[in-house]
Amino acid sequence: NTDEITGLFLADWAAQQVDDLRFKEGEDGSTLQALGVALISVYVAANADLRVRAVEWPFAVPLVDPETGEVLGPDVHGVFDLVLDGDVIVELKTAARAYDAGTLARNLQFSAYAYAYRRLYGRDPLIRVTALLKQKKPRIDTYEPARTAADDRRFVAVAAAVAKAITVEAFPPNPGWQCDDCEYAGRCEAVGATRSMARFPENTAVKCAAATG
Repeated sequence: NTDEITGLFLADWAAQQVDDLRFKEGEDGSTLQALGVALISVYVAANADLRVRAVEWPFAVPLVDPETGEVLGPDVHGVFDLVLDGDVIVELKTAARAYDAGTLARNLQFSAYAYAYRRLYGRDPLIRVTALLKQKKPRIDTYEPARTAADDRRFVAVAAAVAKAITVEAFPPNPGWQCDDCEYAGRCEAVGATRSMARFPENTAVKCAAATG
């Protein structure tokens, strides 16, 4: 029911206004509220007959080398947004523009979902990305990026490397579009400002230009 879901959204949106919210240039609370209502309407119209198996389904699986069986790090924890009949994992996204093929192919989150599902159930899932596009005329794009055993191997290798870096407390800056709204931006900008802040553990494989500048 679109009205019921819209009511839930408006109630939650009103509750968020208690906090000191920061908006991007050209946006404000009323325009974003209207956009949210429009996106809900578009989504419900396109997905009224889904055969839902689970919503917000948490999982935890070991980080295991797919070829050797060696445990390479801590368990992988996550949450499937939506699981449908037929081994379909749906990831809901909001975005300002459509996804390109390269972004879909490289996205590690989708690889993590496929890896976890195979570990849990021994079956290949279909990853379906449902993107709610925040445009003047809101629309929904649907993508189904393939994930194979090769993607499992790459995900495990990357996750194991990140886990090792965390263990040795190597946290090099990773600047990008997220920086404008990041609460840790000041700490990243300070890296390299002094000799002591420029040091990272000697035994980490993760390197950053800021750490050696």
